Amino acid sequence: MPANNVNIFHGDGREGENPQNFLRAFRREMRSLATTDDEQIAKAFIDYLGASSPADLWFEALEQATQGSWILLEAAFVIRWPRITQAKRSEQEVERELLSTILEEKELGEKVKIAGVDVWSHVAWADKVAILINEANLASKTTHIWQVRDKLPDTIKDTVKSTHADWNAFLQAVRDVDLQHIRDAVAKRKKEEDIRRALENRIRILETVQQSPTAGIRMQMNKTSISNQQPPTQYQATSRRANEAVFGQSGGQGNLFNSCMGQGPGQRPAPTPQQIAVLRGRISILPHHPNTDAGHTAYHMRLAEWDRKYGRDTKVTEETRYPLRPGTTAVCSGECWICGRVGHRRDQCQVAPGSPECISRQENLWRRICGTMLGSINRDNPTQVHYVAFDRYGHHQSTAWIEELGTTESVEQGKEDGSSA
Repeated sequence: MPANNVNIFHGDGREGENPQNFLRAFRREMRSLATTDDEQIAKAFIDYLGASSPADLWFEALEQATQGSWILLEAAFVIRWPRITQAKRSEQEVERELLSTILEEKELGEKVKIAGVDVWSHVAWADKVAILINEANLASKTTHIWQVRDKLPDTIKDTVKSTHADWNAFLQAVRDVDLQHIRDAVAKRKKEEDIRRALENRIRILETVQQSPTAGIRMQMNKTSISNQQPPTQYQATSRRANEAVFGQSGGQGNLFNSCMGQGPGQRPAPTPQQIAVLRGRISILPHHPNTDAGHTAYHMRLAEWDRKYGRDTKVTEETRYPLRPGTTAVCSGECWICGRVGHRRDQCQVAPGSPECISRQENLWRRICGTMLGSINRDNPTQVHYVAFDRYGHHQSTAWIEELGTTESVEQGKEDGSSA
């Protein structure tokens, strides 16, 4: 005998009780019991009403003839508890929901459960939109297709165009997007996201260290012992070597180019041990990215962060460490300040001024500051060099800084002996 699956009906409008659903469930129950006699069905009906409930009292008040006939009883029930009329949304409301139903890029390649079944997210999105367009009577039209497509992830838009005959064709095209195409795009996005998060985390660390200048000193003090060594050689500024000055009356702002701009020659005071330690600390926490695709991506993000923080046209000083181009050598390695590589002196550099192989003006200035203050402390540990095409950087290369430095200067880079050939 089939189990009784009909809930008792009370008729008092309680939450979850729908008169029409009760009536349908009662009919199914009678069919499952093979009860087809009109009088027998009517007789059984009272057993499905809650005792002393409004429905029970209503039944008792019916005429005897109505209580004994299912046909009359069903008609009386529908009159007493008519079908609940659901409020129908306007087409404008449905269209508004349609335009706000977004498939996010991060959802691609994921599975969602629909009625207990695992479905790919883009298919689930298309099925949900199909319900909305049918409610709005748009299935055979093209209304809003281009607007909805514009909000789809690029991975979907690459293969699904907006020129379909109607909504049914458009949604089917979304469902039919090759899953491998989606997986490849998801893998690429995750890789880029990992690089971005790692770089943002690195930037936060660098900014935290920068906000605490003593942190760099403490870190360097663990590696360096300050003794009564002679300070680095003090260079006598001349008309040919005046650009070597780093510390002058302008202090932390630097004065590398001041003598080229009309100031008289003078002597640069030797940096203090504390200034040296701070600069060494800044160098040690500045990442020098490898000459790889990931390295170039990280380098460009570092350049954008520097421009945002200091301003693209801001002059580099000993306090504003500047990112190093991937493929160049480390600062203070006796490197050339024109190309950023070792193996020759600057006055012997074969790279033409202003050519794509030249490092940027800002990087040139940062290398000069470090080399002048610290000497060639990294001469024995330079970074491996690989040639890098210019168009991978997008940094403006101008000959203005070459002219400002002077192409005939015989300034020695870093230590007095300069870079080794």
